[in-house]
Amino acid sequence: LGLFPRMSRLLSNIIQRKTEGNPFYVLEFLKSLVERNLLQYSLRERRWVWDAEKIELEQISENISELLTRKISSIPEERQRALHIVSCFGTSIGSDVVHAMSEVAE
Repeated sequence: LGLFPRMSRLLSNIIQRKTEGNPFYVLEFLKSLVERNLLQYSLRERRWVWDAEKIELEQISENISELLTRKISSIPEERQRALHIVSCFGTSIGSDVVHAMSEVAE
């Protein structure tokens, strides 16, 4: 956040407690706070601002699959179907397959 540690210590402690220091959860939790305007950049103050009490009340997913399910459900349905199909190809997929899928979609 580019702040002195004393200014962000409370927020850091809340995030550490909620994420147990898991780097993936820390990033996802921070992103979700920004998306819901619980953490935002103030042009007037020229720094990040937050409401620690509201953030303290936020629930963080107990496991990664719940977190990913929530994120995927926010994607438009057409893209969800495409992700479902490409997930059958494993951890990598060739550009030719993606190109073929986009032609079918048109």
